[in-house]
Amino acid sequence: MVESPKHEVEHLLKDELGIAVKHLTHLCEFREQYRRGRFDTVECFYAESPTAEFHITNVELWEAEWFPEDKPPFPLGMSARVVLDALRHAKNAPVRKLTESA
Repeated sequence: MVESPKHEVEHLLKDELGIAVKHLTHLCEFREQYRRGRFDTVECFYAESPTAEFHITNVELWEAEWFPEDKPPFPLGMSARVVLDALRHAKNAPVRKLTESA
């Protein structure tokens, strides 16, 4: 059975950082082209952690660098710019009540 990207992210957060999120919001999806014409589809999600504590169990994540959202590192790659722009847009979007029509 193939999991949806949203469920995969939820499981990765739980398994590799020990974080169980209650709400995971889809921010954006885009395709990125690499050398030799290879494309990857990137799906981005946003979640707030119930705690500031997490435990990295995946060796690949040990080199991760965390930064404040409003002070990203320089230079910033194109993919990171797309994701940060999507996050800023989502945070500035008006919140709708469930009873409002789309």
